[in-house]
Amino acid sequence: MIGYIHNRRLNPKSINCILTGLRKFYDFLYYEGKIKIANPVRPEYRQCEPKPLPRFLRDEEIEMLIDSIKNKRDIVRFQMKKLEGTILRQLSW
Repeated sequence: MIGYIHNRRLNPKSINCILTGLRKFYDFLYYEGKIKIANPVRPEYRQCEPKPLPRFLRDEEIEMLIDSIKNKRDIVRFQMKKLEGTILRQLSW
């Protein structure tokens, strides 16, 4: 069953949703006394879901950051990163 789900080439989030439903169903059957085996859906079957990229700063936010920086060296570094199109996560140095 688990191999079948993985071979369908579904989105990792869809696979995890199916696996969660199966795990809960087996937990219910065990609770009701219908089965006496351990839950066959193990946590390691879950798929890693991609993490979303950080958002970009708007121009107004960039100008507010530049205005709040006091050190000229840091202003130059920040403006260089701005020219490179650096994302928000990379702005911490």
